[in-house]
Amino acid sequence: MIRLIWIGTFLLWLVGAIVVLLSQATIMRRWQITSPAALWITLPAVLLSLWMPMFYGILQGQQNFLWLGWSMMLNGVGRLSIAALAVLALGGLATGMMSGVLFGLAVAVAIALWQTRSLWLGPSLPFDWRSLLRQVIPLMLGFGAFSIPVHGGHYVLRDIF
Repeated sequence: MIRLIWIGTFLLWLVGAIVVLLSQATIMRRWQITSPAALWITLPAVLLSLWMPMFYGILQGQQNFLWLGWSMMLNGVGRLSIAALAVLALGGLATGMMSGVLFGLAVAVAIALWQTRSLWLGPSLPFDWRSLLRQVIPLMLGFGAFSIPVHGGHYVLRDIF
């Protein structure tokens, strides 16, 4: 299941990255980005942001709180130190800030990947998808019912009551 979600999030990210790269000029003009490098650095940062909660969840499930904590702390330290260096010393602005974000995420995900490798490198076991879907679909429908705004900013079930 870990590998399936990992590949699924990668494919979702890949589609988004292609759309972003194809509309790069429009995005840069609308967001007033002066350097395309800031946008390019953002793309892998988004991918790592998709993966980080999954691997943090695996670390929590293993009760490996030592490495979960180190990963979180080094994420923050990496972000701050690289961003500060890039902005203060090199004048990198948005590109420098995103470089710091990417570096912090890369360190955090690398630690989580290394510490959980026994699970995602291990053999696949049978999984009862039907049971999972019977539990998850009602929750997702309930969440969706409370989250879908209608005209005027009101929510569907609020209008009923």
